[in-house]
Amino acid sequence: MKAVQVHCPFCNAAQAPRADGKNVCDFCLQPFTLVDATREEARLLEEIKDWLQQKVGAAGLAPGSVDVSSRSYIFQQRILPELRRDVNRSLEVVGGFGQVALVTPPTGGVRREPNPLVDARREILGLKALRARLSSESVYSFAVAPSDRALIDLMDHRISEVMHLSNVADAAARGNPLGYSSARKNIEALLHELNEALASSVGAERSQLSFLAATQKRYRALCELCRLSEEASGTQRISGAPLCVRIDEIKATLQEAATEIESSGHSPADAMPLVLGVNQEIAAATVFARWLTAYDTLASRVDIAFLDFIADIGPLLGSAGGELGADFLEAAGLAVRALRRETVVGVIGDFGWVDSWVENTRAKRLLGLFGAEETVHALEKFLLPVWVAEVTFSKAAGAVFKAGVEGSGLAVVDACAPSSAKVMIITDKAQPLAQAVLSERPLPSSHVAMPRSTAALVEPLILQALQARPDLLNPQVQMKGMAFAASAVVELRSTKGSREVASCAAGQIAVDAASREQVHAMQRLVERLG
Repeated sequence: MKAVQVHCPFCNAAQAPRADGKNVCDFCLQPFTLVDATREEARLLEEIKDWLQQKVGAAGLAPGSVDVSSRSYIFQQRILPELRRDVNRSLEVVGGFGQVALVTPPTGGVRREPNPLVDARREILGLKALRARLSSESVYSFAVAPSDRALIDLMDHRISEVMHLSNVADAAARGNPLGYSSARKNIEALLHELNEALASSVGAERSQLSFLAATQKRYRALCELCRLSEEASGTQRISGAPLCVRIDEIKATLQEAATEIESSGHSPADAMPLVLGVNQEIAAATVFARWLTAYDTLASRVDIAFLDFIADIGPLLGSAGGELGADFLEAAGLAVRALRRETVVGVIGDFGWVDSWVENTRAKRLLGLFGAEETVHALEKFLLPVWVAEVTFSKAAGAVFKAGVEGSGLAVVDACAPSSAKVMIITDKAQPLAQAVLSERPLPSSHVAMPRSTAALVEPLILQALQARPDLLNPQVQMKGMAFAASAVVELRSTKGSREVASCAAGQIAVDAASREQVHAMQRLVERLG
């Protein structure tokens, strides 16, 4: 029995053919037939033969026609210079690829950096002809000396590495199980080549050995990240928590690899871009874990796969993805948990002021004769999520505090559309509004707007508002969490047109009428995810 292999006509990778003839390359994911593979292999062999004939002549290709000394001379003077030139030129196409993350986990809306390994995909796949020349027995036969063969092996390794890395980046970017499986196979092939390089590097410099060992550690971590991403992107519901534990282990290994690459003493021009790339992989894994945690929180009541969750949540996040999307999901998770009564929160739940506010807001005819009479076309009551922060400051001389006396209070701002101008500062915690925010209880049954900001985004806005108050010196901000305040949006119509007006906590907290849209967004989220 003899194992049969075919070479992919796109990347020249060897693999076993499928019995049904419908082959898909395990490494570059391109479909092909055996006829395609056979035709391309024959073309490459003919191309190599023509190239060698130009170098040594037709007579030089005949077995035994050239002695050992002549073959060594031909290799050094005619073959090696052109191989070295072609390899160097081909690698210029993908210069700077080391600083880009190789594996991108399946987190929706992740901003993808320009990646030469993907952008120059066509040119990289075209390197198959050069690699076929480097691995050709006809060419290899002219490399008589062990040092010459080592040079060919080194050049072949460089081209092979770029082709595999391009396959990794392209396959992982697909964000599906097949893509992550293919990416992992390419990394495993790179690991195999690294193992061989380490095994044959007797007498190599210590810096080179340390660099290769650290790269090996990185590839092992990326194999596990691919395996984990493959599991997460399947069609079945998953549990994010166990995957997050594995992600922490992957991040720790990648951090070790980055540290060892940097301290290896290897050429900084080669090492430092890889450190940047590994740091990007750590950041991507961190965001991945945060999305998985949000998935566990938001989708705990429905049977939905992770990729379907991403597809459903994407339109609600708009252009926010990656780290910012994870921030928004965490904020939305706080609101959803409160809505499900899984946690207690601060609530300003009194809607008793709404009717009188509407009546005072709508325009009326003067003396019953002049002007336009507005009527209520629609009224929506809901709970507005607000960010709450503990604030401390020194109070300048005034009626409440004497100069130099430390004070504390609360800052409250709309979580749907925050700005420094909207921040409400409460310098007396005994105020009823402050007491309501601080008295945590289960959220009453009501419509809730979806928060469109994060605590990290709001904190500098609160600080900016405090700094704008000349009577509050040396302000400090400590974010406390999210509370909910009774709000209303009324649509008023008259012969002059229509307008929308919003109010929160009887006008005490600034709110936009656009927050009404976030009520509908939260309704869609709850309908889909329970």
